[in-house]
Amino acid sequence: MVTANLRVEGMGCNRCAQAIKDSLGAVNGIGEVEVDLKGKRVAVEYDPAAVDTMTIRLTIENSGYKVG
Repeated sequence: MVTANLRVEGMGCNRCAQAIKDSLGAVNGIGEVEVDLKGKRVAVEYDPAAVDTMTIRLTIENSGYKVG
């Protein structure tokens, strides 16, 4: 497992954090997801043999947030 640290815009509350966790949790190969609302960061632990960072980024963006 490796960790991707992404800057995510548009998160403002715990509901936003949960939406991101839920959407990423449905993707095969993703483990732990940590959301830092104040820092506008999302740390995603994932298996690079099962999922790539582009899929992670697209999953977050499809949830309505901008990955920068």
